Amino acid sequence: MYRYITGFLFLLSTAVFAQTSQPDQPIRGYGSSSVFSHNDYLQPVPFYMAYLSETGYVEADIFLEKGKLLVAHTKEEVSMLNSLEDMYLRPLQACIRKNRGYVFADTSKTLTFMIDLKTEAQTTLPALVTLIKNYKELTTCKSLLITISGNMPSPDKWSQYPSFINFDGRPGIAYTKEQLQRVPLISDNYVKYSDWKGTTNITDSQAEKIIALRDEVHAKNKPLRLWGMPDRASSWAMFMNLGIDIINTDHPQDAVKYVSRYGKDNFRLATSQTTYQPTKKFSATAVPKNIILLIADGTGLAQIYSGYTANHGALNVFNMGTVGLSITRSANGYITDSAAGATALSTGRKTNNRYIGVDSVGTRLPTIAEQLKQKGYHISIASCGDITDATPASFYAHQPDRKMSEPIALDFMSTNFDVLIGGGKNSFVARGDKRNLFDELQRKGYTVSDQLSALPTIDNTRFVVIDDDAELRKSDGRGNFLTDSFRKASAMSVKSKQPFFMMFEGAQVDWGGHSNNLPYLATEFLDFDALVGEAVKFADQNGETLVIVTADHETGGLSLVGGDPGTGAVTGSFSTGGHTAIPVPVFAYGPGAHLFTGVYQNTQIYYKMLQLVGGK
Repeated sequence: MYRYITGFLFLLSTAVFAQTSQPDQPIRGYGSSSVFSHNDYLQPVPFYMAYLSETGYVEADIFLEKGKLLVAHTKEEVSMLNSLEDMYLRPLQACIRKNRGYVFADTSKTLTFMIDLKTEAQTTLPALVTLIKNYKELTTCKSLLITISGNMPSPDKWSQYPSFINFDGRPGIAYTKEQLQRVPLISDNYVKYSDWKGTTNITDSQAEKIIALRDEVHAKNKPLRLWGMPDRASSWAMFMNLGIDIINTDHPQDAVKYVSRYGKDNFRLATSQTTYQPTKKFSATAVPKNIILLIADGTGLAQIYSGYTANHGALNVFNMGTVGLSITRSANGYITDSAAGATALSTGRKTNNRYIGVDSVGTRLPTIAEQLKQKGYHISIASCGDITDATPASFYAHQPDRKMSEPIALDFMSTNFDVLIGGGKNSFVARGDKRNLFDELQRKGYTVSDQLSALPTIDNTRFVVIDDDAELRKSDGRGNFLTDSFRKASAMSVKSKQPFFMMFEGAQVDWGGHSNNLPYLATEFLDFDALVGEAVKFADQNGETLVIVTADHETGGLSLVGGDPGTGAVTGSFSTGGHTAIPVPVFAYGPGAHLFTGVYQNTQIYYKMLQLVGGK
């Protein structure tokens, strides 16, 4: 008993005991209340570890020995030191007293205390009833369900026991209405339905057996538990996708973390978006007149493949044909940030994290957009984020810190670039220096608007549209901002009769990675991929345009641990809330695309572009 008390005091000393609310409940209501702490007494700190994780179910096996109810897994392990009272009844009583009649501080949460009778029910259950009657807090608690399993009496004898005693149901039994009211869950042995061990995929026939069982149990309006099922994250995901309500586990803390994140780690796209199949073949000697550089911020191969899986096995970027890998480290770090990553792409120089358009000692570096403007190119910069943020800013600004939004916006004024689209309005009109850059841009001959809805009406080859609605999530109503902006910018580029350079950023794949939110990330990538499709279609129609797709870095350390392109379902797992050093893919289509194969530093993308347009 000493190890249980000291273990609990340790948890108290680290302030874990404080009750905290769980995140929003994921698909089908999965959360901590869905977790069943199987053989809980084998945990390093029985009861308390599950309780502090707010699991919905805790199980203890008991033996009646010498008139005492003792907790153990087998008869050989029975010890007079491990009484049911010490290990579970008294701790439960203390928690209910602390929470004024409820098990948890969150009074909406319930606990099913499963007591598995290992000795015969005829003597064990009456002894248990007698013992529990000494704990009035347990028998009257509205959020506690004391439930008997193992050697249960037959259902026709249940009425002989007090109403605070419930019973673990079994499938295939025709319970009466009264009996079913005392069944809080229905359990069965997993091996009766499947021999899947949690690797590869479960067979269709075995999945169908489990689904049939689930439907039978749900028809009784009861949750289903399977004991003996594989016990790892990939297995939990599979069973949750099959609609098994209760996760039976020997790892309750890990399972609580997993199921509470289920809505952020799983995504299913109900209707796939169409992709464009490129039609043109370019000779190895062809060179582009125009360049479209598309940057999916924070996007590694896992992010891309999550989009491919969700979109039922189709992506525009996978149709581009040419693939390379870019090494992203910065001048002062193994892991780059967006400022140094985008500066490497725009200038061909490695720089320090946070630096925008300057080298590692702060010297201004000419960007490819600035160099091409001097050669008579029409220049467009756009982002579905703040246009003064690191990635777009690295193509027109020169500042020692990415957070210098107002100086970054001011830098745009001296570029003479033609098109700027994105969010970040305050850096232009609510400035500390009281300058209104919108007014100044209008005097320079730009059409200026703070409404994305103005895009279709613009007929000027030089325009600026800065609307903070560009920073909305795709799922929150941003609409087709990226593709609509691309169509307008490309149309005005063509109208200018100049060669052109365009940089469009899909900013929010990165934001989804930072928040470890797979649905957010995948939705944003698919929106970006729709932009890729528009750009590749334009390249086919134009015949003189090179399209390059890459990223500044990967965000989130995403791994894909499950999925099915047939259904559009994908499951991910994140290792960090920050960036990683993993190389990122480079895709290319159009004249000169062959230069982008291989593995190279991110700075080489700049030099390859410059080489193709006749730069030095």
